[in-house]
Amino acid sequence: MKNLCESNFCNNCCKNCRYLIGYLMKKVQTFSVFDFAVFKMCLICFGGWLATTFIKNAKKWKLVLLIGFLASWVYLIWRLFIQQDDQ
Repeated sequence: MKNLCESNFCNNCCKNCRYLIGYLMKKVQTFSVFDFAVFKMCLICFGGWLATTFIKNAKKWKLVLLIGFLASWVYLIWRLFIQQDDQ
């Protein structure tokens, strides 16, 4: 009996993951300073949004942080997968 790591499914999954990581690494190399700033904002807003679920005094910022996270996340998805670079 084969190991799970030696199965055909696992090999296909690993191959697809390597392709996705290679693709994303090539796209990240084309990022501008603005794109990295949006990425940083996305991470900060997501972390802040998670923190507001545990801190009662910060609940008033929850919607603002969620909107900031979603807006930056949509921009990054568009930049990584939809926008074509004119190189």
